[in-house]
Amino acid sequence: MAGLVGLAALSGCTSSPLTPAELVSALAEPRTDADVLPQAAADADLADPETERLLASNDAADFFVATHRDEKDGEMIDEICLLVVVAAAEGLVGSACGDPAVAAETGLQVSISGEGTDGRVSVSAYLLPDDGTAQPLDDLDDTFETVSPNIRAR
Repeated sequence: MAGLVGLAALSGCTSSPLTPAELVSALAEPRTDADVLPQAAADADLADPETERLLASNDAADFFVATHRDEKDGEMIDEICLLVVVAAAEGLVGSACGDPAVAAETGLQVSISGEGTDGRVSVSAYLLPDDGTAQPLDDLDDTFETVSPNIRAR
């Protein structure tokens, strides 16, 4: 049975004047066939399906960015989300959504682990804004691979 785990590297959430597309420009691009989550992930209803964009892939996972509408302090905001679909474990998906203003400062983190086809698998990933100015709460040491300009993962 696949699990769903999400950890957001967020604190002090406040209303955001920033939009998710201002942080990650891929959200403003037209949707393509590659931008569709696998069915198990889509069934989990983690984000607005029309906003899902595939940012990058490596041997461990596919990394998507999306938005999710949520209430914060009595106001509706569009949160930015990172969705990680683990390659070696069908149905294993992790996600984190957060206020774009906080994500601009610290990025978003997802750490996920579960049983894969060859035993236990784990993936840890950060979504960083286009401008590269975010300072993640954890040190992104040499064990983190630059998968794309927006994704660091191990």
